[in-house]
Amino acid sequence: MAMMVSQREKAMLVVVGILLLYAMTIGVSFKRRMAEIADLRETRARAERELADKRALVARRDDWQRNYDAISGRMPVFGATQRVQTHWMALLNRLATENEVTLLKTQVGDEKEVGGVFETTIDCDCEGSLEAFVPFLHAIYSEGAMLDVRKVSMRPQSGKGAGGLRATLSLCCAYMRADE
Repeated sequence: MAMMVSQREKAMLVVVGILLLYAMTIGVSFKRRMAEIADLRETRARAERELADKRALVARRDDWQRNYDAISGRMPVFGATQRVQTHWMALLNRLATENEVTLLKTQVGDEKEVGGVFETTIDCDCEGSLEAFVPFLHAIYSEGAMLDVRKVSMRPQSGKGAGGLRATLSLCCAYMRADE
């Protein structure tokens, strides 16, 4: 016995199918929109955190200015056309001699300006004992923020016994230029 489906039931089935397709389309669209809204909320929260961080930095402007004023007086100032390499190399040579470290090779990098403060990098190879390097590095550190050791690499020096070391240093020298 075959079951007969009337025209009215077929029409109803088509309408229900169309409604199901429409509901699925709306559901997928709704899900996509909710994901976009979640992404936008996350982006907004991140932007609000960044804005709060920046506002906190701006609120501390007086502290930053006080720190800058305290340090800038100790920062060496050179003329606009004056060569600064001689100053830094003389200082480095003096510290090395005082601490019995031998400078083998030095290379002065290019001058870079960062917000009104200039930086020059000096890469040097040197040798000495551990007992000489410790006070040498301390002497560099004691010169203040104007001379900063950015990278140190030490290795045993062949043929010099247990205490001989060979080092590669990367020093950053900070200074200002006078307006002429």
